[in-house]
Amino acid sequence: MSTNEEFVNKSTEVSWLLDQQVANDKQRDQRNQVLDRAVVTAISRRDDEINGHRLWFPLLGEDQIPIAPPGAPLAPESALKPDMLGKIPAQRGKDGLWRGFVGWTKHRTIRANAIAWYQSGASVAVHGRRYIGVDGDVEDEALAKEIVALGIEKIGDAPIRWRRGSNRFLLMYRLADGEEPMRKRRVAFTMQTIEGEQAVELLGTGSQFVVEGQHPKGDEYRWRNSHPCQRGMGGIPTITKTQADKFYVALVELLGVYNYPIVANKSAGTGQSGQRKSIDDPRWAPSPEHVFSVLKVWRNTPENNPEHEDFVAALAAIMTALGKDRENYYPEILDWALEYPGNDEPYVRKVWNSFT
Repeated sequence: MSTNEEFVNKSTEVSWLLDQQVANDKQRDQRNQVLDRAVVTAISRRDDEINGHRLWFPLLGEDQIPIAPPGAPLAPESALKPDMLGKIPAQRGKDGLWRGFVGWTKHRTIRANAIAWYQSGASVAVHGRRYIGVDGDVEDEALAKEIVALGIEKIGDAPIRWRRGSNRFLLMYRLADGEEPMRKRRVAFTMQTIEGEQAVELLGTGSQFVVEGQHPKGDEYRWRNSHPCQRGMGGIPTITKTQADKFYVALVELLGVYNYPIVANKSAGTGQSGQRKSIDDPRWAPSPEHVFSVLKVWRNTPENNPEHEDFVAALAAIMTALGKDRENYYPEILDWALEYPGNDEPYVRKVWNSFT
């Protein structure tokens, strides 16, 4: 029997076990132990050509979230667009159609969720609460290798996510015990030989990154330097704020050596813990209608506001532009805010109220 057949048989066995009813807590514990052993066995047998295993739950636990795979059929009322598939948290409904995962940043996954998502064919991602991604959107092969080496030197010897036909990478770390949640950091730069911005981002709480599934451009995500599930939680190197600071300082120095212009630098890691400017600063728009006309063009999409911090900053700017009578225009701004897949009214109101 081939490795692939063994892998498929093991996955079928796991699914069968999970579909059975358990009579009491003791039986449930026994079932979970069988599942965990089966997952470890299946992953240990797989090679890098075998992909599609969805049961990451023993490692990711409550931070596991589903991603709509490329080509998934979308519900007519969904705000998701085809080009978002493979990147955005979403769930498949009973009708077989996919919709954005409302409230995914607050969700705490349980085993039953992981089973359902596995059976639905969802790709797997992790919310950056406990696991942190250092994501390199770097097209130059030599520079990408240097930045990977820098991350391993300054932070730790992490599993490396990659895919064929691309030099982009992601290093996976675990938040060290006692550390405050990490917010997104980003350093963007340009290179004369490559069109567009290159960037290195730290993806923490409020952000997510895909750990298994198909990339929108076609190839599967893969891992080298050992698979995270083979390592287990204890084998994922930890990251601290101090280590992240040192990494980004060294990254900026490296880019300076090559004279690559830095076009954005949010590497301090202050996130929302930094002091906000007052939304009552005298920077109001000429009229509310001026704001609304801008928002008709600049939509609240993952492309414009990819992470929680981006949405927060955008909402603060909108509130500032509306002036002291901003509360009168909340319904119009709510309609704009809800365009983003997964946003709901309580979340928008909470962010809105955090500024008042």
